[in-house]
Amino acid sequence: RYSSGDIYLSKAQVYVFQSDGRIFQFSLDNDDGTVEGEDGDIWNVCDIDGLTGNVVATDKSRRVLYLNGGFVEVPDFSHAPSEQASLAFWMQSGADNMGCPFSYAAGDVGGAFTFSNTKAFMLCVAGECGPMTTVSANDGAWHHVAVTWDASGATDLQGHGNTIIYLDGNPVWQGDVAKGKMIANGGTVVLGNAQTAPGTVGGSVTAFEGQLSDVIWYDRVLSKVDIQGKMMGHVMGNEAGAMLAFPMTQPDDELATLKDASPSASVGVFKGEPAPELVVPTESRPMNW
Repeated sequence: RYSSGDIYLSKAQVYVFQSDGRIFQFSLDNDDGTVEGEDGDIWNVCDIDGLTGNVVATDKSRRVLYLNGGFVEVPDFSHAPSEQASLAFWMQSGADNMGCPFSYAAGDVGGAFTFSNTKAFMLCVAGECGPMTTVSANDGAWHHVAVTWDASGATDLQGHGNTIIYLDGNPVWQGDVAKGKMIANGGTVVLGNAQTAPGTVGGSVTAFEGQLSDVIWYDRVLSKVDIQGKMMGHVMGNEAGAMLAFPMTQPDDELATLKDASPSASVGVFKGEPAPELVVPTESRPMNW
């Protein structure tokens, strides 16, 4: 979405991405970094497209999901991917446990699609888990994390494995996980912990402690270019193949649940103690902000 109004009358850190790969950052020096759209909405200036000159802006209410023992539950999710899937998100955590950012359980399978252990990421699909990898993101800094999975392995042209883990836009692990399996539909999604059965979450050992932003789950395999583009952009909900999308741009008076902006239009319920919160980060922010 783009804003209307005079960009040069706003105060913001503006990024220009040029076609030759160079990135420029500069400040505009007036007021509060917002512009008002024709519909009356207030937008934060994010960047200017270096190719088109379009000003990109996002809702002023953009937040992150803060988790410290609680979790977000999306029950009876009927839009789960089946034979291909990609998961991407920004995260920040310094916890030294096996924190699980995302889990999906269906039927009697706790790990129908679970991406867990921020100090040694591991993917489970259809109850079959890959190895604990050497990929970690629990150093307290913001990282963009993504994983792609293809049941058939048809997208794996080099034959290195049907699953790829990306860290900050770069592929860092590849191998086979649950080849030939399928993800069952109608289960429960949880952000912030693993599940042993739909809606039955683990304890403190697998609780994700930290912040999540721009969480999206697709029913297709994203390319490296796709993932790098999403890392620098924001989740919108209209991405091709998006089955679940949490941009976290809800109005100030709608922060009691987590709204899905994809066509699935699901609602995430805050559970656990303390309950999750949608907050504006103060100490640090993801690179795409």
